[in-house]
Amino acid sequence: MLALYQPHNVLWFLPVTLVGLVLFAISTVRSKSQGRRSPGPFQFFTWGMGAAGIVGMMALKGWDNSHLRNELRAVIPAEVSHVTLARGATTHPIDDPAAGARVIALLRDLKNISAHHSHPLDPVTVAFEFRGEPYLYRVGRDSDVPGEFWVIRLPSGSTLFDETEIGRLQTSEWAPLVDELLKEKR
Repeated sequence: MLALYQPHNVLWFLPVTLVGLVLFAISTVRSKSQGRRSPGPFQFFTWGMGAAGIVGMMALKGWDNSHLRNELRAVIPAEVSHVTLARGATTHPIDDPAAGARVIALLRDLKNISAHHSHPLDPVTVAFEFRGEPYLYRVGRDSDVPGEFWVIRLPSGSTLFDETEIGRLQTSEWAPLVDELLKEKR
C-alpha cells in the first residue's frame, strides 16, 4: 500500500514571521523616537526573521505542491480502479476501465501554472484507487481561461490536510469527456 504525501502545515512559520515583524515595528518606532536615522543590527535581524518566515512559507508550499503533482503523475492509469465522477450531489461510477484510464491520463497531465485572478467553476470530483490507496480530486473549469481547469487535491483516506490546489490542466479534451461520461449515467 502506498502512503500518500502529507503536505506540511505552513502555519508553523507564522509565529516566527509575526514575532519578527512585530519586533521590527517596535524597534523602528523606538529608534525613531530616540532620534536615530539609520537602522540598527536588531532591526535588520527582526526584519530578516519576518522575511524568512514569509519566504519559508512560500517555499514549503511550492515544495508540497510539487510533491503532490508528482504523486498524481506517478499514478499508472491502467492500474487504477473504482473511478468515480461526481457533479453536485450525484455520484457516477465509471464502469468502463478504458474510460476511467482516459480520465486519469488527462488528470495526470497537470502543469504548475501560476495563480491568476480567477476561480474554478462547475467542479467535478474525481475519486479512484491506486494500489489500494484512495485518491480524491476536484477539477473545476477556470473562470477566465478557456480550456484550463484547476486541479485540487481533497483530503481522503489517510490524508490529514485541507484541500490544496496543486496545478492546472490545459486541455480541450477534459470537459467533453467528463460531460459524456456523466451523461451516460443519467
